Amino acid sequence: MSKLFWNILKANKNDYIRTILGCSWVISLIYFSTAVGGCLSYISTGAIPQMTYLLIDVEKEFLIPYAILLILLVLILIAYIRKRAAVYKTLTIFGMKRKHKYEFIIWEYLGIVCCSIIFGILAGDIESKILKMILGYFFEKTRHPIQYGYAPLKLTLIISFLIFGLGFIVCDQAISCLGIDYLISNESETRQKVKTNNVMCLVTIVMAGITIISLITYWGKSGTTIPTLLAIITILLFLYFYGAYFIRNFEKDKKYYKKIFWMDNWCSNFYRHVNVSYVVAAFLFIIIFTFSFQIIDTIPTVQKTNYPYDLVWGANKEDKGFLNNLKEEYGITAECIPSIRVTSGDYGEHMGISASEYRKLTGCRLKLRPNEIYVVYQRDKSEYGTLGIDYGKKNPRLYIGNADADIWIYTMRVMPGNEFTRNYKIIGDTNKIILGNFKSRQLEESGIRGKVFEEVIVFSDLEYKRISKSARGSDLTIAMNIPQHYKQVVNKIYKYAEKNSQVNFFDYKSGNLIYEKRKLMTEEQKDNMLKVCAMVINVITLVICSIFTLCNNIASYKNNFKWKYTFFYRLGMDEMMIKKYLHREILLTGEVACVSSVPFAFILVLIKILYKDLSGYWMIRYVSESIVVIIILIMSIYLIVSGIAWSLFKQIERGIQDE
Repeated sequence: MSKLFWNILKANKNDYIRTILGCSWVISLIYFSTAVGGCLSYISTGAIPQMTYLLIDVEKEFLIPYAILLILLVLILIAYIRKRAAVYKTLTIFGMKRKHKYEFIIWEYLGIVCCSIIFGILAGDIESKILKMILGYFFEKTRHPIQYGYAPLKLTLIISFLIFGLGFIVCDQAISCLGIDYLISNESETRQKVKTNNVMCLVTIVMAGITIISLITYWGKSGTTIPTLLAIITILLFLYFYGAYFIRNFEKDKKYYKKIFWMDNWCSNFYRHVNVSYVVAAFLFIIIFTFSFQIIDTIPTVQKTNYPYDLVWGANKEDKGFLNNLKEEYGITAECIPSIRVTSGDYGEHMGISASEYRKLTGCRLKLRPNEIYVVYQRDKSEYGTLGIDYGKKNPRLYIGNADADIWIYTMRVMPGNEFTRNYKIIGDTNKIILGNFKSRQLEESGIRGKVFEEVIVFSDLEYKRISKSARGSDLTIAMNIPQHYKQVVNKIYKYAEKNSQVNFFDYKSGNLIYEKRKLMTEEQKDNMLKVCAMVINVITLVICSIFTLCNNIASYKNNFKWKYTFFYRLGMDEMMIKKYLHREILLTGEVACVSSVPFAFILVLIKILYKDLSGYWMIRYVSESIVVIIILIMSIYLIVSGIAWSLFKQIERGIQDE
């Protein structure tokens, strides 16, 4: 049996090698994505990332793509099994037992797993080193050469075994449910029956509605994972049930016979083709809705309008004497705003002011009751439409005063203590930069994660007068512009504040409430450049995945295309007409993927843009840039797949001439 096994494997080495290359590509993507996260983490923090960090903070962006890669892996393996149909049928005729069929498939599978992991890691490491050189060129100011350590290797091995393990389970269950004879049956001999289900068509519409609702509720404001997952499920239902409905009606229509030359294979093998279309559709949706939108959201990487003042200082009323000395000595201009510190249950510390003070700053008049507040979100355009204070609650948990260690409860996670109150109701909010787009950096060990935004909370005049008497922390916000001697002024303020001003509880450096424009703009530009780099790499990766999936599908049907080309050629059909029909058939899988995902993704992008409540200029810019991304994406895939198709035609023509 072993000799027979090796002879069969040798005779089908091209299919085996193609399968290993396909699976190696999947593994190399996993290694590459983790290494990218490691490189960007090193640039940002200066430390080699640990595996836990990569899992929690980096790989969460690729959880759904990994699931799609698993589906792709299963499709590659099942396609390989089907390619062996003739061999297994011959062995069955010669009396091979089913047990031996299982053994052959298992040994081939183990060979694919081992070779794929080894070649995939080697390819991923080469890709990662090339990327590391490119990033090193753009980020020359890093103190040491960029490193990503061994965490990507360990994580890739773990994910690889999980993916191949799940792939084996899926294939095993498919064999158990459908039978090995079904899986190894030749698709040219078995026409798949397409079943329609009106109930599931209605479920698809409901799922689309749930996806849109999730986008404008908590799950959409806190991230894109849940809306993306729901959307991908919706696309799956749409392809399988509305696609089946279309095929059944199309076959009954007279137009079917006009298009039979390039539609027959799709109609007879609907589910096999739609599986590939679904994988590509999922990749396209993630590119448009998630990664490319984040790029559009982040560019330009820094906006000067987010910082109208050179320096904002959370000071005290006793510091006015020091401020007057600075004015006399350096000629600075400063605006003093009576304020209090307000801590929210989502680990944020904000500035509280009275309604009359808000009117002085903005010219807007607010009528507030003692238990009502108005929130001004000082956020960048990329942060519009995200969760508000205390995770978007209408009655947020608030503590009047600055944050300190004694107001929290420390259990498995840090939680607001009993000193927080929910007596205030948010009656309105707006996105407006009054002092600046400020964020604090937090201690990882504290259990408090993420960035802390500093917003402006407006109280009624009576309520502000009552609570300001007992509020601890800074009671005067100073916003200043420094026309000259910038460094001297800033250094003096830092030295003075170190002894006399409030310490920022959420700053891991235990700094004061000082927000410096130049420093903040430099940090914001660096962070956004890293984010854009990561998203661009993710987009390129998924585009390559989409093209690879379509190319692998073309390769798996190569013999079918060759037979059809030869058949039409010997019937006397014009060569250009033959190429036209086959080209149309090859493009159909990608076209179905685009039709099922691109319009839906664009609709969700439009909803996100509208929900952000942007200005007219930014809204037009977002929409136009999204359209440009979609056009470039579709045209790139079309041109590459068309080029591969014409290359296939030349190979077939050479084969016919040799015959």
